Amino acid sequence: MSIQTRNQLIDLLLSLRQRLLDAREKNDKTQLSYLKITFGTLVEAAYTVEDKALVAILVDLEDAARDSITGVDWKSSIPSIEVIEKSCV
Repeated sequence: MSIQTRNQLIDLLLSLRQRLLDAREKNDKTQLSYLKITFGTLVEAAYTVEDKALVAILVDLEDAARDSITGVDWKSSIPSIEVIEKSCV
């Protein structure tokens, strides 16, 4: 993966992570639902290219969106910025 592609992927994941945090804080179920769908679609794409680190991050983000929708946001964890940056190598 080129450095430019890696940086774009990190920027995308960090942006989606921030949107998830904002939606959780506002308890915005509509935005959380959209994010869950987005993460699910990206998980499928990551499985296609067999990127296990990316799959793990996206599954965590998808789980966090789902758990926030159902009111148990404490159940899942959102990957840290550092984890996202380190996994996209």
